[in-house]
Amino acid sequence: MGKRIHRASSAQEIMESGMSTRKMRSEYNRLSKMANARLDRLSRAGLEASEFYQEHKAGFGPLDTTGRKNIAKELAELNRFLNAQSSTISGLRESRKDLIDVMNKQYGDGEGGGPFNEENIDRFSKFMKEYRDKYKEQLNLASDKAVDLFLAKERLQLSERDLWRNVDTFLDYEEELESMSVEDVLGRRKNVGQRFKISTYLKAFGV
Repeated sequence: MGKRIHRASSAQEIMESGMSTRKMRSEYNRLSKMANARLDRLSRAGLEASEFYQEHKAGFGPLDTTGRKNIAKELAELNRFLNAQSSTISGLRESRKDLIDVMNKQYGDGEGGGPFNEENIDRFSKFMKEYRDKYKEQLNLASDKAVDLFLAKERLQLSERDLWRNVDTFLDYEEELESMSVEDVLGRRKNVGQRFKISTYLKAFGV
């Protein structure tokens, strides 16, 4: 009889454990129920906007693959989820708090305050994922510029659509964007109507 694998096992460890394909399937079925229950608890706790939940929100369905190696990979992925700190309510809340503390220490006022909080940290995580996806070939643009852009977006109440359609302009005019006030933006929108685009204004006048 094959030894029982530890939940953090890799696909290779599972393959070498002596576990039969039938046992792997049984273990997957057992652990997938546990994982889906955790996702349900995260949802009911109001943590659906978190990057971790969004990454796994589809849940873990029945195995739709065959072959010992493929099943081992699926079981290893399930193991990684269950072993992650963020798969529990307390763990996810703690990881979000840690991220807020780290970001405020780096981008805060040096006196314990900072721009990141429970209300915007999930939007920030989502923004950073989209930013990395867009600039995956240009990672030298790097995090500081991305953080500044996110904070300007939040302060000036830019829509996601406006931001990503004009992100290159915003990056080019990063300092000008940072100096704009929300009153400037809202005032110009009121004066010229919905046609007002911050990116067009920046290009034309450089603020």
